Amino acid sequence: MGVVISNPLGGRLSGELEILRTVTGLGLLVFLARVLAAFFKSIKIPEVVGFILAGLAFGPYALGGYIRLLGEPLLEFNEYTQAFSEMGAVIVLFAAGLEFSYADLRKTGLPSFLIGAMGVLVPFFLGYQASLLLGLYWTTSMIIGAALTATSIAITVEVLREIGQFGSREGRTIVNAALIDDVLGLTVLAVVTSIGISGTSLTVSRLLYVISVSIGMWLAMLIIAGLIFPRIINLATLWRAKGTVEALATGLCFGTAAVAYAVGLSPIVGAFAAGMALAESKAVQQISEFVSNLELVFGPIFFASIGAYVNPSALLDLDALFFLVIVFVAIFSKVLGCGLPALVIYRNRKSALSIGVGMVSRGEVGFIILGIGLSRGLLTGPTYSALLLAILFTTILTPTLVKKSFAKEPRHED
Repeated sequence: MGVVISNPLGGRLSGELEILRTVTGLGLLVFLARVLAAFFKSIKIPEVVGFILAGLAFGPYALGGYIRLLGEPLLEFNEYTQAFSEMGAVIVLFAAGLEFSYADLRKTGLPSFLIGAMGVLVPFFLGYQASLLLGLYWTTSMIIGAALTATSIAITVEVLREIGQFGSREGRTIVNAALIDDVLGLTVLAVVTSIGISGTSLTVSRLLYVISVSIGMWLAMLIIAGLIFPRIINLATLWRAKGTVEALATGLCFGTAAVAYAVGLSPIVGAFAAGMALAESKAVQQISEFVSNLELVFGPIFFASIGAYVNPSALLDLDALFFLVIVFVAIFSKVLGCGLPALVIYRNRKSALSIGVGMVSRGEVGFIILGIGLSRGLLTGPTYSALLLAILFTTILTPTLVKKSFAKEPRHED
């Protein structure tokens, strides 16, 4: 029997209790996510896996739905949970943008650009076609293709440093190409969500129109933010008032996310653009430290919410064929899409294989695309669960594949 609380203030008290219950549940969820992340990190598995599994174990369909506070489930999907999750997505992409300045993009060079571009086009095309062949609707197939595009830079960098190949020719190519395909992957996301939400049929003219408009808006946002934001932040540093720079950076982040949403792009695209722009400012280190503290809380909330959407009982009815096909396409498409141009450029099969395998890991951007696809109604529960497990599988498998592919690899200094 639930606890009954007298409510003389009517809806106001009820709303306050719901907020308190939601914050309490999310606080416990973040704690559990951090504990699991630390465990997985100790066994050389990326922290993000721990975050997602924490959401799966403590979500509304699992423990969070059975533990009751004030007569209601401790954790459930409501407007407050959704708000915290969306804030987490914006902060995660803002932090990622701070890692990639315009100077980094200029230094990537033509080889990395070609490898990164093919690493987006091939997975998107194969994922889209494979999903259509399995009988899925074309909008769902586009989300699946988009989710397979972006490589996880954080996971790849950590593995390359661990095996001492970060400074090698192959290692630098992987990192730079992953940077390129993250940017292109976000553009693909903007195109796919725009088409999916409108519900219009996919014609060549429609596709070209949306691609050109999305890329044009994306580039305009990058250029405008890059010209204005660093100057604003540099002026703010002269005021020397504690917290001024951090508060202004946060406002620019969410403001740009709002502008992106207003023009039909995903908010995370705007957050990423704001991060890249502020990476050019003199206070980038100060901003990065502040955002990293925000990410300690909001990052686990976002990634845990991705796992929380999975109903564990639904995994018993998992479509094994769909799961195996997506895993195969996820691995093969990156090895082919990135390895083939690397073979043409470097004329070394061992190097090409190492680069292709190094790009297999999916991560943050892939999970974000899945979350957006589910929230926008473009993915169903069973499809979402299978995709989530497939991306988790590549995240866990890639470190082992990279280590084996670089075994006895001659070191080519950059």
